[in-house]
Amino acid sequence: MAMNALPKSLTRKAKLKLLQKLDEGSMWASLDEARHCVLCERTICGEEIAVMWDEAGTLRLACPTRGCRATPREWLHPGNPLIDESAWHDWVRLLDGLCDSPAPAPHRLGRRFRPSDQAPTRLGMRLGR
Repeated sequence: MAMNALPKSLTRKAKLKLLQKLDEGSMWASLDEARHCVLCERTICGEEIAVMWDEAGTLRLACPTRGCRATPREWLHPGNPLIDESAWHDWVRLLDGLCDSPAPAPHRLGRRFRPSDQAPTRLGMRLGR
């Protein structure tokens, strides 16, 4: 889908209003707020987000990273357990506390942490994972 960028002369106030309107799953209070793109793994702020027209003449938001096709659906708030290792471990500890069987110790594979890199938790074992 070809998209054309809006002019760079868009005011901060106008861009914030567009973010608030077009990113329905997120509450933007400021252009300084950050989101983490799960496709390119880059943290971006509202100021950087591209506002574009698509072929149908509809305004769309896009990740500013060259070659990344992410839209607001692929952006998470910093601290989300899907991207924050310490928050992920807090969730694992909480959920493991709800289970009664012992779990193997988690391990890391020497690369960026992913929930799938972790040894099965008690909750995962209970769910057959």
